[in-house]
This record gives sequence, structure tokens and C-alpha cells, in this order.
Amino acid sequence: MPLPAIYHGAQMRPYRQWLTAFHLETVGSLGGSFLSHNIVDYYVDPVEVGYGPLIDFDRDFVGREALRSKAKNPTRKKVTLLWNKEDVADIQRNALFPNGAPPPKYINTPYSMYATFESDAVLKGNAPAGVSQWSAYSSNARSFISLALVNIEHSEPGTELTMLWGEPDSARATVEKHEVREIRVTVAPAPLFEKVIKTGRVRG
Repeated sequence: MPLPAIYHGAQMRPYRQWLTAFHLETVGSLGGSFLSHNIVDYYVDPVEVGYGPLIDFDRDFVGREALRSKAKNPTRKKVTLLWNKEDVADIQRNALFPNGAPPPKYINTPYSMYATFESDAVLKGNAPAGVSQWSAYSSNARSFISLALVNIEHSEPGTELTMLWGEPDSARATVEKHEVREIRVTVAPAPLFEKVIKTGRVRG
């Protein structure tokens, strides 16, 4: 669920003023380990989330040339991240039984997201490599997985990256006190499984 690109600039101010307490844009929470002082850094565009083939560049619309440029020169790609099982098990064990040490953020099962618009930092070494945004346990994959946008140079299946799990210095009352931990992740295709419509079989 991408963060709506409405929270910056004067152009969208009338829309923000029109919103009420019943709109998702008003009550939704932003969380995760990815931190930026610029709200624009949390936005995504239709090309990088995979909507490119649905864009009709033969008609005129607001933002057409910007999207055409992004389609020709994409910087990020949507992938699946497979979470390292040992790292997940270690986090769960220490979250449940911290034994006096600062606990990590508990990973809810099967749906592990704890914010409406979750953004977890993905690294290659110590350098930013992307953002993990939608996570859950998959019984088909027998693994925790997440959808992520990663830099093109790190988007090849099999690439090993690191995700930061937790919310540093969270001020949200719904988030328990915890310590941010690293989870090793491996890049895989998105979607992870390809459904064969005629037979109903699933292959991945």
C-alpha cells in the first residue's frame, strides 16, 4: 500500500484541507525503519511498482512526460525479499524471552506489518539499497517475505541484502519498546509465484 503523494507542496493543499478524520490519508500511520525528513522520499511512482504496461502514453494526462522519462530510466524495481529463517527465529526468540537484554520488535504472524504505510530500510553493506513495504508469512514459501522496491543494480534474483527490522525511537503508543535488528534477505522475483490459470497449479 503506497503512501499517497499528497503530503507536500501547495498544489495538494486544497485536497489536504478537504480530507476528514474518516479518510485513510488522515488516520493512516507511517512506520518502519526507513527514516527521512523529506516526505517525498516515501513516495513511489507507477513505473517502479510495475504499472508501466498499463500506462497509455498515446493520450495526454498530467505527468505523462515525467512518467515517460521514468519508464526509460528506471532507478528502482519491485521485488520479493525472502527473509533469512535463522534471523527471524532469533528475533522471535529474543522478543518473547529477552532475558534482560533490549528485545527486538516482535514479528507478528502471519501478517507482520504494524503500520498502514510501512517502510523498512534495505541496505547493501552500509549503503541504502531500497525500501521494504509489505510483509507477511507465506505458507507457500514457508518463509516471511516482503514486497520491496530496490535499486536496479541490486534487483537481480539471488542478490543478498540486509533489512532493518524495527522502528527507531518510536513515539507511537501501539509500538512496544524495542531494539532495531538486522535481517538478511535474498532478492526474488515479484510476484514470487506464477499461477497457471488453466490447471490451477502454482509454480514458483
